[in-house]
Amino acid sequence: MEIKHKSNIFTIIVLFVTAANLYANELKSVKISGSFPTTAVFSMSEADIRDGEFQYAIRNSEDYKTMIIEGIGIINAPTQNVYKILVDFDSYKEWMPTIRYSHVKDEVNGITTVDLKHSMPFVGKFDCQQKYRITEKDKSEKVIDYYTTLCVFGPSNGRYCIQPAQEPEKTVLKYYQEISPSRFIPNFILKIIAKKGAKDTIKALKKRLREVQ
Repeated sequence: MEIKHKSNIFTIIVLFVTAANLYANELKSVKISGSFPTTAVFSMSEADIRDGEFQYAIRNSEDYKTMIIEGIGIINAPTQNVYKILVDFDSYKEWMPTIRYSHVKDEVNGITTVDLKHSMPFVGKFDCQQKYRITEKDKSEKVIDYYTTLCVFGPSNGRYCIQPAQEPEKTVLKYYQEISPSRFIPNFILKIIAKKGAKDTIKALKKRLREVQ
């Protein structure tokens, strides 16, 4: 029992040392072939929200090729305010937790290309590039789709759905992301990063809204 305990401690130490080394270095990102989400199916609705807190769920796709993280919650701000912050891509570096640099590279045929630099605990620093497309399902709901073209993770894409809540001056925000396995990051760490990233982003978004209102 004592040997097993020492072995577990050693494993934890190795993981932390490895993580510290990764975090101190710039990881090499690779180009990724991706596309906007076409089958983003939300399994949760406004009825699933409890006590005003965001709800999250992680599941595998039907073919087990991708991991899906989904979130839904109420934002105490008008829909237009939430939308303006999420489409101000140049300002991501000012409030998103892991982004240290963000710049709109170009906008062609309604598709915006954004260059990013991330710094993530247990992963490290790396460049990233994403493409964004904004659409409106109707006059009240706005949709922001994106996919990654440069990253250290595998291919990923996602969707934000922004729509008025039943209560006036509040917004229902739905988040959906598909992530493919990465040869750099073990799946169990990828799940932790994905869920923590979603939670931290929503927390930072709420703070940003309070600052600009």
